[in-house]
Amino acid sequence: MIYSNPAPKVNPRNPKAMSSPPPLPTRRPLLLTVLIALAALLTAGCDDTTTPGGDAGTDTLSPDGDITLTWTRTTLGDGAWYAFPAAACDSTGRLHVAYLDLRDNTLQYLTELDGVQSLETADASPEAGFFAAMAIDSADRIHVVHLSPQEGTLRLSTRAAGAWTTRVVDPAVGFAGGYCDIVVDPDDVIHISYLSYSAGLRSLMVATDDGDSWNRTVVHAGASLGDIEGTTALTLDASGALHIAYGGENVLRYATNASGDWVTIPVDQGPSGADYANAASIATDGAGRIHILYDLRIVDELRHAWTGPAGWNVGTIAADGDWWNDPALRADTAGAIHAARILPTEGAVQYGVFDGTGIPLETLATRTDDGAESLTAVRLALAPDGTVHLVYIATVGETEVLLEHLRGSPTPR
Repeated sequence: MIYSNPAPKVNPRNPKAMSSPPPLPTRRPLLLTVLIALAALLTAGCDDTTTPGGDAGTDTLSPDGDITLTWTRTTLGDGAWYAFPAAACDSTGRLHVAYLDLRDNTLQYLTELDGVQSLETADASPEAGFFAAMAIDSADRIHVVHLSPQEGTLRLSTRAAGAWTTRVVDPAVGFAGGYCDIVVDPDDVIHISYLSYSAGLRSLMVATDDGDSWNRTVVHAGASLGDIEGTTALTLDASGALHIAYGGENVLRYATNASGDWVTIPVDQGPSGADYANAASIATDGAGRIHILYDLRIVDELRHAWTGPAGWNVGTIAADGDWWNDPALRADTAGAIHAARILPTEGAVQYGVFDGTGIPLETLATRTDDGAESLTAVRLALAPDGTVHLVYIATVGETEVLLEHLRGSPTPR
């Protein structure tokens, strides 16, 4: 079945409030206030202990129907004030996580295997780590793209041979730039999508690493203040073509260079007053179809768009009054599409797999499992053996925040 599209609901909130991503403050207290108010991106971890949580320990059917996932929950980290987490698995299945530590505004990194964690500073530059996104190349080098709003620079931190180095990708993305994503192609070439901000306008950019410098391309130059909004999401297809999802006023946009030149099209146009679409995640499945998960603000819908023989299919996964679902989307090695989101009003982590016609979601954990006030910023990482990792933030109170980890271990039925 294709998702139904229920009539938009009237939002009782001020339609101007949160009509675009919040401006990046330069002071830590304001940053904390904004992030907590958004219920989006804060935490601090504590001891690494395995505990059942919510439905943790229950079984989830895998895409092939012959494997179930058994879930356990752990707490990661060392007590940082976490924001902007990023997660990925290497070729051995090891989990890697990067995040902004708001105690000193630096980019931090941890890796976990069999319950053992290692923590390192990835970039100690001022306010490094905003909008972090991670990719891992064929040699298992870790690449984290992130913004330093204090410097107005987009940066890439790479871990190779046990050491971190950082390069500037774009020295002038502006105070409100960032909203970046990263992929590594089969030749280990790095590609980064991001927004650049200048003179009150945003532009969608792509930077490609040529080894000595960065080739930066303007994919879409915004013509008005709201022409380009929200985040960018980037993926590769089997041919190596790039695909980007991003938002604008009332519209979900899509760009690709599959033809050799960049082409941009609208995918989903929201109703009048729907504000903007936040293109949170994109992936390519084993059949070559492009999938996008995104929030349509003000009408409070989580939507899913994917390509088919007749063009784009667009449907609503949930219309439950939550405007900040912060969804994540990934394809596994077999090409199956996995999705996760936070349900803010209920404080729940939900997960599902594309079944050919939709993505049914189930709740794996809730805020009551941690005694938390809110759950935010879920990130999805897939290991080659079929293990599923969900990393998210649980804000317990003003002085306690947790970086939580749900691990789905595959077991034959």
